Amino acid sequence: MLHDYTSVTAESVTEVTEAAITEAESLLNEALRAEKGRTYTNTISPLDTIGVLVSDASGEGSFMAKVHPDADVRAAGVAAGERASKWATDLMMRPDLAVAVREYAATDDAAALRGLRARNLEFWLRDLRRAGHDLSEPDQARLRELRQRLIELQVAFNSNLNEWDDGIVMTRQDLAGLPEAYVERLEPGEAEGTYHVSMEYPDYIPFIEEAENRDLRRQMQFKFWNRAAEANTPLLEEAVAVRNEIAFLLGYDTWAEYAMEVKMADPDGVDALYESIIPG
Repeated sequence: MLHDYTSVTAESVTEVTEAAITEAESLLNEALRAEKGRTYTNTISPLDTIGVLVSDASGEGSFMAKVHPDADVRAAGVAAGERASKWATDLMMRPDLAVAVREYAATDDAAALRGLRARNLEFWLRDLRRAGHDLSEPDQARLRELRQRLIELQVAFNSNLNEWDDGIVMTRQDLAGLPEAYVERLEPGEAEGTYHVSMEYPDYIPFIEEAENRDLRRQMQFKFWNRAAEANTPLLEEAVAVRNEIAFLLGYDTWAEYAMEVKMADPDGVDALYESIIPG
C-alpha cells in the first residue's frame, strides 16, 4: 500500500524514523545473540533487513526535507536524516557487530556460500574494514568523530540547497518556447505582466530544456549551480579536509580511491579514461 503523503507532519517524520531505528535495534540484538551457532539466516539476513527498514523509513521521513512545502516538516526531515545517518554510522562501528559477522565468516556455513549470498558476505566484511575495525582504539575514536562531522556537514550543505530561494523575473516574451500550462503556474513577478522562474526543479528543468532564449538559459544555469555558494563553500572546504583524513586513516592515498572501492571503477581506470580524452 502506498504511503499517504498528504498526511505527513513534522511529528510523523520523527516517529517513522524512530520506529525504524527501534525495530532495527531489536533485529540487531537478535543477530548478535545467535545462541545456537551462527548461520546466514540468523546473522546476515537480519542485518540486511535493517538496511531495508532504514531505507524505507527515509522515504516517509528524511526525504521530506527535500520536497515538503511546510518548513516545519522540512526541518523535521533534516533532523531525521541526520539522526538516521549517525545511527547507521555508529552501527557499522560497533565492535560486537564486527565480531558477529567475522565469527560467521569463519564458519563452514559461510565457506559453503555461493552466488549473491557469498558476495553479500564479502561486502559486509569489506564495509567493516572500511568502518575502521582494523584500526587502533584511538584511531577508531577519531574515525567516528570524523564520520559524524561529515554527516553534519552534508546535512547542512543539503539543507542550504533545499532552502535556497532565488530565480529570475521574466516577461512572457522571455518565456518563448515554454507551453502555456507552464507559464500559467509560475508565480507572478513584482512588475505587472512578469513571471518569477525559480530554481525549483518544476520551474528550472522545463526552462532549461525548452526556453528559446539562450542567454537566459545560461543565467538560470549559472544561478542554479551556484545556489547557496556563500554558505556552502566553507562547508565544502571542511568536508574535503574531513574526507581526506578519513581516507588517510583507513590507509588510502586519496578520498577518490576510498570512494571508488565500492563503485564500478578504480583509480587506474579513471586515470586512463582521463588520459584518453584530455590532451596532455
